[in-house]
Amino acid sequence: PTNLTSKSFINGTILSNRVYNIDKDELYYSIDKAVGEADAGDVIEIWDGIYKENVAITQRVTLLGSGTGRVIIDGRNRDSAIRIDGSSASSTIIKNLQVNSASKSTSYCGSNSIAGIVVYNTNSITVDNVYFYDSYNGYMASSSHSSIVKNSVFNYSSSDDKGYYAINLACNYNNDQNDAGLIKNNEIKNYYNGIYLYYNYRGIKIHDNKVSDSSYGIYMYYAAHSNHHSETDPFEIIGNEFYRNNYGVEKSDSSSTYGRYVLFKDNEIKGCLLYTSPSP
Repeated sequence: PTNLTSKSFINGTILSNRVYNIDKDELYYSIDKAVGEADAGDVIEIWDGIYKENVAITQRVTLLGSGTGRVIIDGRNRDSAIRIDGSSASSTIIKNLQVNSASKSTSYCGSNSIAGIVVYNTNSITVDNVYFYDSYNGYMASSSHSSIVKNSVFNYSSSDDKGYYAINLACNYNNDQNDAGLIKNNEIKNYYNGIYLYYNYRGIKIHDNKVSDSSYGIYMYYAAHSNHHSETDPFEIIGNEFYRNNYGVEKSDSSSTYGRYVLFKDNEIKGCLLYTSPSP
């Protein structure tokens, strides 16, 4: 006979739909699945939670979180938390969320780069109010012009190590002068390279950032080519604060045709050196 007093328990996980494609009016339980099934231009809302994913974006979307402490994409030290790849993903927007724990790598200027958000061969990406936490590299873009990174925090919290690149713009030869890359109002702490520029001919504006406790505030290597800038159209470094870094700004290459027409204005440097070579 059946024992009506016995109790049975089933252990399991009930997946909750916390990702919403506004344009399709569809709910998903993972960001990657929502992105994979999105049409170009779709807006995807991400509701509160920790998402242990490595999200791949290959067409234009907007990822809209509910806040940096409320939506966390954890890369689990396996790869980039978010990877944006290919020209079809140009003009993608990432806003109001946190990315954690991308795996360690120092590769750049190629498709194998790894970061909290990595961008390859994709133009006009906007990152706004994103908290990069404990990712060895924060934002890395290669062969990708006109990145906008603003209102974001880069914090590598280890007490015995530094992150490597907070922001790395590499091999972005053709930044559009009418749609220049913009690095504005970010806070960067405890990285070897705060803002790293490698082969950027033109079109970068670096405004109102705070870089502290890092080896280099801004590291320029073949950036600001004389053919693409002038006194009326300079490469802009304006209103930044550099505290307790080994160097505030370093121009590392020895070329006399790079590092030209740089407008260095209203910056504050404390507890670190300003180093440029050759003289501008």
